[in-house]
Amino acid sequence: MATIALSLLADAPGIIHGVAALVHGFEGLFGKGNGVAKKAAVLQAFKGGTEAFSAVAKDVPQARLPKLTDDSAGALSNLIDAIAAFYHAMGIFQHSTQ
Repeated sequence: MATIALSLLADAPGIIHGVAALVHGFEGLFGKGNGVAKKAAVLQAFKGGTEAFSAVAKDVPQARLPKLTDDSAGALSNLIDAIAAFYHAMGIFQHSTQ
């Protein structure tokens, strides 16, 4: 268990970067508003990506990712909210008012 925790800790910057890229990408696709739809899209994309990675790397024991449980989905949801709030606070997600 400790090995998995240390592995996830070492992988945290990459995971955060990947989620931030998804948040930014879906913001560009959906535009202003639709926060619930954007968040659902990011969650689904992340889940699909981890499932695809696990399927491809099934023969490499150290490359397995844990399944997205309700607890980890809740943490991922909080991470998405934090990244979106940070982007809004930094002015990265500025929408033109027409």
